[in-house]
Amino acid sequence: MAKSKRHYLKKSAIWLVGMAIFIAISISILTIAFNTHTYVANIVEVVNNFSVIARFLRWMILGGVIAFWDFIVDKAAIFKDLTPDQVSRAKSMRWKAAAYIIAFELLVIEAIPARLIG
Repeated sequence: MAKSKRHYLKKSAIWLVGMAIFIAISISILTIAFNTHTYVANIVEVVNNFSVIARFLRWMILGGVIAFWDFIVDKAAIFKDLTPDQVSRAKSMRWKAAAYIIAFELLVIEAIPARLIG
């Protein structure tokens, strides 16, 4: 019984430390926002620049997943102990998965329909 209490206290302490760090970061960001508007404008500019880089990296990773689909499926088959039928089915789903990934990216992440309507 003492072991479960210790485990519970350990998890609670970790959660409390995490929440304290989150609150401290939130308060410091709010303090910066209230004190220096130019600093916040610079942060927004950096985030906008990073979003362009992040978009490029995201599309590169998606292209890599599509390009190396067979290799990824082979490694997943080894890790998950898939049968040869399951492997061949997964390999045959490359372009279907690619279409779903690209559709999700354009419709949800890039929000193309919202941009067209709004």
